[in-house]
Amino acid sequence: MHALHLPRLGQTMESGTVTEWVADIGDRFDTADAVYVVETEKVETEVEAREPGRLVRILVEADVEIEVGTPLAVIADHDEDPSEADIDAFVATLSAGDGD
Repeated sequence: MHALHLPRLGQTMESGTVTEWVADIGDRFDTADAVYVVETEKVETEVEAREPGRLVRILVEADVEIEVGTPLAVIADHDEDPSEADIDAFVATLSAGDGD
């Protein structure tokens, strides 16, 4: 498992708002598939997956402004089937800025 974090999409970006989750819980995606849409002070853009996986938990709902580096979601590898307890334990280890 790994986490998606809000990326810095520009040198001056400090925060952003996820306006839409393109992927739903349980959806599988491949590298370069759109996972969510984020709005910054300058632009709204689709953010693509850097690696294949499956969305197993959304940590930040749409329309909430968050800081760069905030964990957004938990992603399982295609061959992983984590339990809710496994996901809870993973989420407990997250902090802003970890991961991608």
